[in-house]
Amino acid sequence: MRVGTFAAGIAVLAFLTFGVASVAADVPAPTCEGTPATIVGTPGGPIVGTDGPDVIVGTTGADTIYGNGGDDLICGAPDGATVDGGDTIYGGTGDDQIIGMLGEDWIDAGNGDDGVVGGNFTGEPGNPGSKPNDGSSPAGA
Repeated sequence: MRVGTFAAGIAVLAFLTFGVASVAADVPAPTCEGTPATIVGTPGGPIVGTDGPDVIVGTTGADTIYGNGGDDLICGAPDGATVDGGDTIYGGTGDDQIIGMLGEDWIDAGNGDDGVVGGNFTGEPGNPGSKPNDGSSPAGA
């Protein structure tokens, strides 16, 4: 009976290992404006980009997102979200595109030629179209 019990244990372990993996593979990766995310936020902590270009997607809750360097694409929530908390987003350096999504967002685009949609946003001097606390139109509009 030991061989039968051992074989049954291996079969259950194989199912759990490969069965769960195949289910997870069917879940689509979060996107920002249709672009697959390179950094996906998790609830409860800051979301931090790299010094290079990133595609950062926040959660459906209130997030604090730091783009850091590089030309980043940042969304406060995944594409298709129907709810989103109030996000705080810092673009950092680089030519960033920042989409606040739903909720009351505060956005600081930082240095660079940035595009911002939604939220209350500020830009560095020399960033054309920055309208502090405008909250309704993209930079440059």
